[in-house]
Amino acid sequence: MDISSPAPEDVDRTPKPEPVLSRFAMTDLDEEGITPLRGGTFYDLKLSKSHIQPTYHMSFPPTLDSALPSVTVPAIIRCFGKTWEVKFCGERRPKCLDSSWRKFVDDNNLVTGDFLLFELLESTSIKVMFEVQILRCAIPPELQELRNKRKTEKMDSSVTVIYSRTLTATATTDLDKEEITPLIGRPFYDLVLSKSHIHPVYDMSFPPALDSLLPSTTVPSILRCFGKTWEVKFCGKSRPKGFDSSWRKFVDDNNLVAGDALVFELLESTSVKVMFKIQILRCTIPPKLQELINKRKAEFELQELKNKRKAKSEIIIIDDDE
Repeated sequence: MDISSPAPEDVDRTPKPEPVLSRFAMTDLDEEGITPLRGGTFYDLKLSKSHIQPTYHMSFPPTLDSALPSVTVPAIIRCFGKTWEVKFCGERRPKCLDSSWRKFVDDNNLVTGDFLLFELLESTSIKVMFEVQILRCAIPPELQELRNKRKTEKMDSSVTVIYSRTLTATATTDLDKEEITPLIGRPFYDLVLSKSHIHPVYDMSFPPALDSLLPSTTVPSILRCFGKTWEVKFCGKSRPKGFDSSWRKFVDDNNLVAGDALVFELLESTSVKVMFKIQILRCTIPPKLQELINKRKAEFELQELKNKRKAKSEIIIIDDDE
């Protein structure tokens, strides 16, 4: 829930920059994609299904353990000029936020693929405070319009498209313009890639809602994307139905990563062949932010290495003879 500002006696009176997500900074965020970090510890995260409805699970990596308290304390999240109070569970492994994290997720309409940057402003035995920046993996307006139209027509209520972009041969030079190509009225399936879909697992299966539209035998499958084609093996006898390891070639050739979104449109499905047209919406981190993250991670890892060396040099070796 929204809370008021800390009591005056709890405020650090050292002069600091304006809040990262003040009204002025929100305009900068739209134009630049990021706002400057303050120089403290930070953690970047691309949201997966586990972080949002219905699980609402938010944990932090072990690399942040030393920077976070080991007890349960209130945590303040600052974002877009507002604040949320959640519970930080430092006694758990991994350390995490409890279900009160749900309020922040719902209030900000967070979805799978959105990118968050947590900057640790304060960490004591009685309170934790984070500043959070959000980079949205938004649905292009043209696609949203198409999606709404398809829903209205009820062409397939069980499978809806979420993301798309132009992947025709003539559009490959305009990929940064976020154009899309209209679907042609065939069954389609949208998917936000997770780690299981890419290296090293390369698992690609389809939901039961498509079972009746796909063959129940093993047949060649053609994937059309970017004006090129890939041949993979479709395993219709498997449950769930899906591709075999030949899917790996498509993933690697297109440099797919977790968070990228795909739309599979079923062009042909017979007892001897399956053909899909695939559109890709890349959920990429803005170059400026990636550069900043790489720099800060390198600095953090260097500091961690120095701390380990220092701790090792302070170990006193006791002679057994003594």
